[in-house]
Amino acid sequence: MSYASIVPLIGGETIAMENVFGEKPKYFLTFEGFQANEEHLLNYYDHSVPYLNLSEGHSFTEKVDVINTAASNNPMNEWMYKSAEYVLGEVKPKVFWGENAPRLASKMGEPVVKRLRKIGEENGYTFSIYKTKSILHGLSQVRD
Repeated sequence: MSYASIVPLIGGETIAMENVFGEKPKYFLTFEGFQANEEHLLNYYDHSVPYLNLSEGHSFTEKVDVINTAASNNPMNEWMYKSAEYVLGEVKPKVFWGENAPRLASKMGEPVVKRLRKIGEENGYTFSIYKTKSILHGLSQVRD
């Protein structure tokens, strides 16, 4: 299976996916404002993975099977919606997933979930949320 990352930030998810799929990502997509964080990941891959800033009008729609994204608890991150609209509407992977957004599974996250679910439905996808605790997965911290 092939994969790519949108707004990969420092890249832990992306590197984990490389370990699962056995190859580096096909490309990275980003938005203005994330480049400083993502420079670490670009250096890790020696700038060999195409890196396109959608805020600058770049687009890249090579078909991949899976796209991942990082998430944040900051409600001002309009990029989550932009990422979902672009990935699901243009690239159309089999799977688009993200992590590190525990508030999506709470009452506070309901408006965001409704909007993301609507974007998914408009593009023929379903939307699922899975909330767990890190201690259940071998980490010593109790973190939702």
